[in-house]
Amino acid sequence: MKEHRRNAPERLTFLVTTSLIALVAVVGFAPNSIAIITGRAENPALIIHAHAAVMSAWVALLVVQSVMIARSRLSLHRRLGMTALPLAPIIIALMIAIAIEYFPGGEAGPAIIASQLRRIVLFSLFVGWALWVRRSDPQSHKRLMVLATIAVIDAAFFRMAWLLPDLGVDSFVVAAHLQQMALLLPILVLDFKRYGCPHAVTVSGVALLLAFTIAIWALWPE
Repeated sequence: MKEHRRNAPERLTFLVTTSLIALVAVVGFAPNSIAIITGRAENPALIIHAHAAVMSAWVALLVVQSVMIARSRLSLHRRLGMTALPLAPIIIALMIAIAIEYFPGGEAGPAIIASQLRRIVLFSLFVGWALWVRRSDPQSHKRLMVLATIAVIDAAFFRMAWLLPDLGVDSFVVAAHLQQMALLLPILVLDFKRYGCPHAVTVSGVALLLAFTIAIWALWPE
């Protein structure tokens, strides 16, 4: 019981963070999804529907896993976690297929390719790392699963133009990426309270996300 109370702030922090990620996904994608269903927007290719379905399942799984931890249902958490083993490769394969199918051209081509690589590479890296340390290092595991999801949530921010500054396309992209990383703030606060500094995995994740953002900004045509 004492252990549960001591870990309550940490469990609440991850539940809040995953819930915020889910909220961003709903706010970002729901209007377009409703427009497609009602016929006000063009129906995309089947591969886009498949990607949306598996990403929705991934975000839902992330939230449910946080709820299981918050309720101390560790055994169920571990069993549900096995769902990520087949789901993650499907997500990666679909992201690669979409990137190839809609290969960008024009002046902004290199920057858009870098943006696509940012999602594919970082999601793959964070998920692979998370699964590797899931038993040996649970603190790193849960941060990596959050980082993996945040790495692909920028697409939701791109659909929330009302939230982003209209200072040009490159500024729009950078703003979306920075707001994407702002989802890590609850975990950073937790890290400072518990360790006095950010967790090494959180630092590594932010550094990689920022490195790609800077590269995309540099590649964007003036």
